[in-house]
Amino acid sequence: MLFLFIKMAGPGLAAFMLIFEYVAFERGVNMFHENLPTLYQMLESRPANGMYVQLMRPESR
Repeated sequence: MLFLFIKMAGPGLAAFMLIFEYVAFERGVNMFHENLPTLYQMLESRPANGMYVQLMRPESR
């Protein structure tokens, strides 16, 4: 019965840990930077009417 539980819970636990680590990494990027209030994150850069449009947002804290 214990092995069945390990087989069933193992992949779910591994997926949870990977997603948790990814989110923690993404939230921690640039948090150490001295100019954090002036940093922006580029979301998209695409041509529109012959010009490149860059959609940006302030770095979330």
